[in-house]
Amino acid sequence: MSKDLLRPGGKTQTAATRRGVGVTICLTLGVAVGLGLLLVPPAIIVTALMVIGIAMLVLRSPYLGLLLLLGLEYSRLQELIAGLRPLHIPRLLTLWVAVAWLLSMVGTGRVRITRDRQNAVMVGIVLVAGLSLVSAYWPGMGARVLIDLVKKMVSFLLILNLAGEQKRLRWVVWTIILLNVWLCLNQIGAYREAIPGHAFVRVGGGTDSFLGNTIDFAVALAVVLPIALFMALAERRPALRVTAALATILFIAAIVNTGSRAGALGLAALFGVFYLKTPNKILGLVGFLLLVLCWWSLSPQAYKERVFSIGDYQQDASVVRRIEAWHAAREMIRDHPLIGVGIGNFGIAYGVAYSPPAEKSRWMSVHNVLYQAAAELGLLGLVVYTLLGCFIIGDNRWTRRLSEHMLADCGSWHRNIAHGLDASLIGYLVTSMFATTLYYPHLYIIAGMAAALKHSALAVVAEGSAT
Repeated sequence: MSKDLLRPGGKTQTAATRRGVGVTICLTLGVAVGLGLLLVPPAIIVTALMVIGIAMLVLRSPYLGLLLLLGLEYSRLQELIAGLRPLHIPRLLTLWVAVAWLLSMVGTGRVRITRDRQNAVMVGIVLVAGLSLVSAYWPGMGARVLIDLVKKMVSFLLILNLAGEQKRLRWVVWTIILLNVWLCLNQIGAYREAIPGHAFVRVGGGTDSFLGNTIDFAVALAVVLPIALFMALAERRPALRVTAALATILFIAAIVNTGSRAGALGLAALFGVFYLKTPNKILGLVGFLLLVLCWWSLSPQAYKERVFSIGDYQQDASVVRRIEAWHAAREMIRDHPLIGVGIGNFGIAYGVAYSPPAEKSRWMSVHNVLYQAAAELGLLGLVVYTLLGCFIIGDNRWTRRLSEHMLADCGSWHRNIAHGLDASLIGYLVTSMFATTLYYPHLYIIAGMAAALKHSALAVVAEGSAT
């Protein structure tokens, strides 16, 4: 112990010394910022201060860093502001949140990573994706996609380890819902302003991200819509229930506004899932029919015509091209059955070797998530992704069983969110039958929330047993 602290007034002297050091640091920083403003453009100074502030916030609370990461993922600032693209901000933030999480464990002396079977599947996906580079037509492209895939895996780990309790997971769910609400309002408003007077507008597009076109946007909404609906059933506070219900209605309207036929099929599938998960089947059937009737009667005529065009696909050039891409995917699977043509390499493989003679050198997306997995990652990739889907369903089923041993409100919340994640996975799969979404964040976010929800339920049951 210091001699100063042994003498009367020693603590006061130490506190005064600390205040003096703090004042000196503040004055030094003030002088440095003042000189910087004279030599460096103010925008760079402000940006640097914001980056430092965010870095310190994340270091103090990795969980807040996770919420910030989700916000950045859906706001797509790096896509909307071209000058930010070379900085790869999502990758850097993901890395920093992971570092902050690891440092927080070291600081507390408890280095503990949540053990879960999905961890092994995620490692398997990365290994299979890396192995597929051996047969890749363009290894450089594959390596870039692989780096983004690893980022998704880290996001999964962060959700699992930082949101494995009800309160934290609730904030993650609400963050995703509110971000999609903002996205819907922003994009619908922008398109209605750009095309005044149109009853039918196609929402989506404008960036190169996972929300880059109307089908991508429909997939994202098909993922979040059931989560919002079951959140309306899970929450006890009337204001939160109403907010989630209004968000659900907005998401349905936004899917209609995309004009996406994949979105229409996704909506139909979700309506069916809602009916199957309703305890009272008669009431559920009435509600299901009313929901479908309202959806169809309120849809614009242009949307109805586009939905009816599903049965006349031979006359649709975009559908014909997709069928050609699916045929090419089957050929790729036949030629490269084990490890595929390389992660992210379907387009170049199609243009170089598998496109029709009249379309040589033309790139094409596969527009089917199962064909994408099998063609790019081979049957090994299809197997590990199938396991991931099965584990998500299994985790949600396990959570529902655990919810029977909880108090009413807590059990109801876990049970409803588990139902919502089941439906979210189905919405993702149905809409992704017509979209190239394998490396989009949806599947990994669903997996992370399902695993975190299961561990939250395990903790609640264990706590109840201990008391």
